[in-house]
Amino acid sequence: MNDEKYVNPQMPPVPRHQPAKGLALGSFLCGLGSIVCCMPPASIVGLILGGVAKRKGNRSGLRRAGVICSIVGLILTVAVIILGVFAVLDYMETAHLTFSEAEDGWAVYVKAGEYPEHMELPAEYNGIPVVAIGENAFTDAEGIVTVTIPDTVTVIGENAFTHSERLAEIILPEGVTVIEDFAFRDCPKLVSVELPASLESIGAAAFFTDSNLKTIRYRGTMAQWKRIRKARNWYERKQGGKLEIVCEDGVITLSDE
Repeated sequence: MNDEKYVNPQMPPVPRHQPAKGLALGSFLCGLGSIVCCMPPASIVGLILGGVAKRKGNRSGLRRAGVICSIVGLILTVAVIILGVFAVLDYMETAHLTFSEAEDGWAVYVKAGEYPEHMELPAEYNGIPVVAIGENAFTDAEGIVTVTIPDTVTVIGENAFTHSERLAEIILPEGVTVIEDFAFRDCPKLVSVELPASLESIGAAAFFTDSNLKTIRYRGTMAQWKRIRKARNWYERKQGGKLEIVCEDGVITLSDE
């Protein structure tokens, strides 16, 4: 009887043990930990252990799983870092502001404290548009010189900028339809005002001021300006004098209306 065993030359020999099993297990645990905790060091260690295990002959699914988990952990870490950067930028943009619910979106307000000279208001907050400058939103905000208002805003609330002592320029974007009562009352430095053609109404004493404001730029025609609903005393300069409304097709003085 022939005692020799038949060996199929196409079949690889079956290893008696799994090489570098500990390294493969370490790679898997580090990779899994990097996914759970978003730790880049764990991801890197997992990749290193997986690479070493491969060089030592480990071809098991455990090693592959460790490498895959480590790569996924690195991707998640990068994503978290990017989201964190955006969160910081968003916080910096809204650090001086607070928001309350308004119709169809948010009304924005400035927080009490020190204010930047040039403030840019966001068009949205938490994915919802900012549609109004709230009532008394910037009252007594003495440090602000200019405010950039997004084109999502439709309403400038009552007393919105009252007593903004250093406010020098205001440009309202297209889309603003209402300027409520006393919106820009007593802004002594206000010398430059630009109003949109979308404007539909201006409230009482909206521009009651002791500033040198002598002209308002209106991005519409003379006929459109005259159709705007305006309170009888929407504008008054304490020291007297006329106001010119510079329209696209001509100039209207306050006494002509």
